[in-house]
Amino acid sequence: MVIEIPKNAMEKPTTAISSSSLTVAATGIRRFTVDGYSVTKELAVVGDYYQSEQFTVSGHDWAIRYYPTTTTIGSWCEFYLVMLSRPPASGGAVGVTFACTPLDRRGEPSAGEERRLSQVFADGGGQETVWPISFRKEVMQSDEYVNGDCFAVQCTVSVLKKALC
Repeated sequence: MVIEIPKNAMEKPTTAISSSSLTVAATGIRRFTVDGYSVTKELAVVGDYYQSEQFTVSGHDWAIRYYPTTTTIGSWCEFYLVMLSRPPASGGAVGVTFACTPLDRRGEPSAGEERRLSQVFADGGGQETVWPISFRKEVMQSDEYVNGDCFAVQCTVSVLKKALC
């Protein structure tokens, strides 16, 4: 006795698969240039900073602050990300990753010196990252990074578009 099996019976059943992204990030890249570096490091006292112009990533306003002199024996220069706008009134905090990389004399990022941190901003309105991104002054003052009396750092800000619950 021969039993015929329909052709479509051997095929795998198809199932509909649906997916959605739980998070979506927007990224902004800014070049922070310190022109007149020797003057900034000589005149600045602990607490003095230079602030970038305001920029927007994922609907939030940001700035970068450069502190040429720090409380840690002055051997570091520090960069902070500042959230200038406030999170939406509907609630939810804003998750951010902040990365800085010194640019060499050709204007290329130095991958070996990249620093990054992540933070959740709940308040905004001038709130800085809790921790700075720090570089040793002797690294930043080296001939690899200083061109004339100027150095530049590439800063990357990645913001989750959906608020954290």
